[in-house]
Amino acid sequence: GVLKGGTSHAPPVLCVSGLEGAGVEQLWQAVEARYQELQASGQLDTQRRAQRKAELHRRLAAALMQSFMRDAERATDLDQVEEQVMTGELLAGEAVQRLLSAPARAHTD
Repeated sequence: GVLKGGTSHAPPVLCVSGLEGAGVEQLWQAVEARYQELQASGQLDTQRRAQRKAELHRRLAAALMQSFMRDAERATDLDQVEEQVMTGELLAGEAVQRLLSAPARAHTD
């Protein structure tokens, strides 16, 4: 998160009341100061790059799963392998290799 990082100090603890409006300006100043620290250190860019990469991986995994499931035979293979993994007959890594090594079949969209 933004509050974690390679800095040697902990974030400040501030007393804030939105209802009374107390401490809001100090909170915003602390947020802006932390943002500037992260930006100056390059940490903000590093975090954003990591977030973008993770988003790519999430979207790719979802798209691959959807593509995989469009093939009825592969979906059936997945059901069988899932059962074997759940019962302990097959390790998850072995199941993935088995599913990926099965020849892809043509499908129509």
